[in-house]
Amino acid sequence: MIPALPGVPLVFLGILIYAFYTNFTIISLSTILLFAGLMILSIIVDYTSGLIGAKKLGATKYGIWGGLIGLLIGLVFSPFGFISVILMPLVGTITGELIGGKKIFESSQIGIGTLIGYLIAIIIDLSIAGWMILTFVKIIV
Repeated sequence: MIPALPGVPLVFLGILIYAFYTNFTIISLSTILLFAGLMILSIIVDYTSGLIGAKKLGATKYGIWGGLIGLLIGLVFSPFGFISVILMPLVGTITGELIGGKKIFESSQIGIGTLIGYLIAIIIDLSIAGWMILTFVKIIV
């Protein structure tokens, strides 16, 4: 769930610890491998979703760099917590595109593409984490 909030990796880590603790008698190695694959997918989606959203709407290198810088600022400073992690890439992308010479309307559209990409990543992460938790509970109950 956004790089600063590693939801799926934390869920996976908890399940992995339980599997080790029970010597893989309750949670099988194949289930752990499936969950590991889903965790890797989640991480890839987290780090590429904003970029893909921006590129789909015509981002230039200025917008991409602006979005990355905005993400880093949101992660490091987070003056508004989770909101900063979502809004700063949007602001960074728009700023980058404006610096690159695009008009405010086009820059804003590209910034919204970044935001949509991140929101899709959150939905995917919540779905993966929820499915992993439900599967884990079903196995141990």
